[in-house]
Amino acid sequence: MNSKEAKIVGIVNVTPDSFSDGGTLMDLDVCLHYIEKLIQDGADIIDMGAESTRPGASLVSIEEERARIEPILKVYKKHFDTPLSVDTMKSDIARLALDYGASMINDVTGLTSDSKMIEVLSKYDCSVVIMHMQNRPKNMQDNPSYEDVVSDVLSFFKHKIEQCQSCKISNIILDPGIGFGKTVDHNLSILRHMSQFSELGYPLYIGTSRKSFIDKLSPSDVDNRVGGTISSNILAWMNGAEYFRVHDVFDMKQAFRVARAILEQ
Repeated sequence: MNSKEAKIVGIVNVTPDSFSDGGTLMDLDVCLHYIEKLIQDGADIIDMGAESTRPGASLVSIEEERARIEPILKVYKKHFDTPLSVDTMKSDIARLALDYGASMINDVTGLTSDSKMIEVLSKYDCSVVIMHMQNRPKNMQDNPSYEDVVSDVLSFFKHKIEQCQSCKISNIILDPGIGFGKTVDHNLSILRHMSQFSELGYPLYIGTSRKSFIDKLSPSDVDNRVGGTISSNILAWMNGAEYFRVHDVFDMKQAFRVARAILEQ
């Protein structure tokens, strides 16, 4: 059994077009109330993003991403003590977030999109989530293919770990990127072999929440995939994962408490 306590990462998308909650949190007061609820429900970390990375999404400018996220960054620390992670692939936004007190940067491109990202991160004492994604959100689901998805993702991680270590970045967290340039079979293979990623010696981060592979296995609209989210995350946790990025914080927190109680009995 995984001896590590599961850390629940509550999702906050200040975007008009994210696949699940797009457009619902663009108002500052609404967003702050939503963050407060996630924390009350048990979120250990808040992960906030201002650029959708759903399949087919187009990238936004630095100016647009900053305009969406900076109003919340300005006031976050005045309202909340819960650690803040910022989901961005742009070094300028990462720097902005870290200057406002964010403690984690979640780069879905695995430090491959912005050549200055590693340089920026090396100057701060922050955690870095390195996610694997084949291609970019606009085309990542256009017939993704691998020789062996587990081996290919492991190779990517090993390269990125070496790159980070050479720049004195040590607080590394690895995310194999469920649904990011992956078919259903690829996702299942990654989840089935989670223990192989654990052998790299870094914390593992999983994001299965409400994703389309659940619908393909058990037809359901986006708001009715909590069961699939829970089962995938519990199994990933049992095989070494530690961080779980979810929409349904209360349900996921409850599931982990019950699972741990059963296993520790």
